[in-house]
Amino acid sequence: IPESFADSPPAPASPAPRYRLWPSLPQLGMVAFLASLTFFFGSLIIAYAWVLRDRPLDMTIHIPAALWWSSAILTASALTLAAARYAIRRGRVGAYRQWVAATAFLGLFFLASQLLACRDLFSQGVFVTANPRGNAFYIFTAFHALHLFGGLGALILLVRGSLGLVEHQEEQPLRRARNRAGLIAMYWNFVVVSWLVLFALLWFWVH
Repeated sequence: IPESFADSPPAPASPAPRYRLWPSLPQLGMVAFLASLTFFFGSLIIAYAWVLRDRPLDMTIHIPAALWWSSAILTASALTLAAARYAIRRGRVGAYRQWVAATAFLGLFFLASQLLACRDLFSQGVFVTANPRGNAFYIFTAFHALHLFGGLGALILLVRGSLGLVEHQEEQPLRRARNRAGLIAMYWNFVVVSWLVLFALLWFWVH
């Protein structure tokens, strides 16, 4: 063995893969945004709980069946979005695009079922001004729908961005798609959980 090779130092070992222990800046921003929304909805709930605390039921209100269906639909949308994230983590671009589109369609079905629920309540004589519990339902539903529209817009952007992805693509575009999907999943899951909490409260207030 030549002396130059025999005396040369060993090659440095490859660095171990690095894993992120702290959330990224966009994730921190999303957490701060969701915290502000939690404070907003919490304040709204406390205000209506204070108004309704000693107020007797003026009329019997039947929870529309469409609300149960809409809750199931929105819960299913969280599962389809989780399936989309699972697909993009494994580079399955086609499945990712289909699951994100399915999530957006479920969101639209949820809004349609909410309109059916409002029509059902109108037929029961529950209006915004005549009944405080009806007022609570319409106010909560309206604010939640506004936030759901924002989530739908983000899902449409995900579908549009996925059109430029192909199977077996280089890692960088896939990593960006994963990061975007992760951020939007945080927001969408908040929308799902907030509706389930609001629906439970509305059910409690009419019983």
